[in-house]
Amino acid sequence: MIGLTVAKKAATYGYKRYGIPGAVASGAIALAAYIGVRRALRSATDNADADVDVETLTQAVDEGSLEDVPGVGSERGNQ
Repeated sequence: MIGLTVAKKAATYGYKRYGIPGAVASGAIALAAYIGVRRALRSATDNADADVDVETLTQAVDEGSLEDVPGVGSERGNQ
């Protein structure tokens, strides 16, 4: 629903400024940008848990050393 609203507002702006070609172009560009951002955010959140094994992380916390956990230790630059 948000994507449709964004595209409609962009199309209205394009129509007022450039007529029908502007409405089509600006609406299509806004919709494509919205879909691209949505896909990028979705793929970023889907892969968040893929790097860390929960059991290994729990064991490392119990032992007091996170250096042995892939994706959490010194590779990511703990500060």
